[in-house]
Amino acid sequence: MELRKHIRFPVQFKSYFASGRVEDGTGIVTDLSRGGCRLCSITVLEAGTELTLRIEVPGRKAEIAVAKAAVRWARGMQFGVEFIQMPEKATALLDEVVKGLEEARS
Repeated sequence: MELRKHIRFPVQFKSYFASGRVEDGTGIVTDLSRGGCRLCSITVLEAGTELTLRIEVPGRKAEIAVAKAAVRWARGMQFGVEFIQMPEKATALLDEVVKGLEEARS
């Protein structure tokens, strides 16, 4: 049974993140939803780590800027991130991107 609140969509988006111990982490978002994402990175983060996150959206000048996120699980070079706080502009861009992914899936 799927317990997720939001549908996840496979993507390959570049991302940049920072936490208390990491200033310039980079990775690839491999799935995206309205509530979070899965990230692959050579920088290993532990569950519970809080971070800021920027996600590049191909074909867009603007980035999805997450002011506060938290690592909810980590396995090797992958970790799941929940979006906690985002500026209104970033939320609108995320909604637009996810809507486009939903339409492409149909």
